[in-house]
Amino acid sequence: MPESSSQGVDLSVEELERLRRADALLTSILENSPFLISTKDLTGVVTLANQRFTVLDIPPLDRFVGRSVFELFPPEVAQALWANDMQAVREERCIEAEEVVAHKDGSQHTYLTVKFPVRDAQGNISASCALSVDITDTKRAVRDSLTDELTGIPNRRALNHTYPEEAQRALRHSETLNLALIDIDHFKAYNDSCGHDSGDDALRRVANALRLALARAGDRLFRVGGEEFVALFITGDAQGARAHAEELRRAVAELQLPHPGLGSGQVVTISLGLASLVGQTRGTSNPCTTGQMLRSTGPSQPAAIAWSWRPEPCQDTDEALYSVTTRRGVADQPVAKRSKRTARARKAPLKAP
Repeated sequence: MPESSSQGVDLSVEELERLRRADALLTSILENSPFLISTKDLTGVVTLANQRFTVLDIPPLDRFVGRSVFELFPPEVAQALWANDMQAVREERCIEAEEVVAHKDGSQHTYLTVKFPVRDAQGNISASCALSVDITDTKRAVRDSLTDELTGIPNRRALNHTYPEEAQRALRHSETLNLALIDIDHFKAYNDSCGHDSGDDALRRVANALRLALARAGDRLFRVGGEEFVALFITGDAQGARAHAEELRRAVAELQLPHPGLGSGQVVTISLGLASLVGQTRGTSNPCTTGQMLRSTGPSQPAAIAWSWRPEPCQDTDEALYSVTTRRGVADQPVAKRSKRTARARKAPLKAP
């Protein structure tokens, strides 16, 4: 027999049961979802929040719903959350954003949030809805995958991500992007004489010295191999690039880290191969690849700096990095097979090509 709903519409028992099941299903989804699900009206008042919100550093849900987002979160957090809601409403589309909020234990968590406008029965936008998933662990995993575990600096994968962006920026702004391939001289001899634990400590100390020397805005350092590092930095011209490379060489030399493998009184030094990409001078909007830049670098002898002002085409990045060749009169050999002559030119002035 038909029953009357609160709107006065007659529904059959079967239709009422179907609505009850649908309501129970939706309630179960809300209560058991691993996502934060919420809605806000157009004034910023929370009108719905599921059980998952209890992990946040907020009042209990019965005091959370019905209050403005600006009452519930710190001002800067509330402003960021509400700006995303308003963008979805203003542009009448679904948007994605990363939002950072605190959990009850005080830890900061990053959520990937999808927000979209909600329309009423007349088709007018009356609210915004947000679905948020915690991506803190995912972002940490990505960050770890881009970080060298031993030294704590970015790794080769990070270089591959970073270089194209920096090269495009250098081209746009007519700047000179410099790539220095840095190699610790005779590092195998150091490991053989001091042991791998001491070798690891030396790598950390060299990395830290280079990091401190690369202190300008836009300077970046990466570990790309066992004893190999790459520095990316912007300069105005060739002279500035060579001067900055010399600062890196000097920073490691000034550590005065003994190198027993080379004999009494010898210290750890580095060699650098330097290549530069000159913004707006190559006649193309496509900068050379990381591999082309690396191909253009190559230390000439221990404690020296080899110079390549313009990168030339080469093979892919992996081959270029682990079979670096030298230019401008320097022997065409991989870095690993360079001569082990002592650093006779350690303090020699550097001349531009």
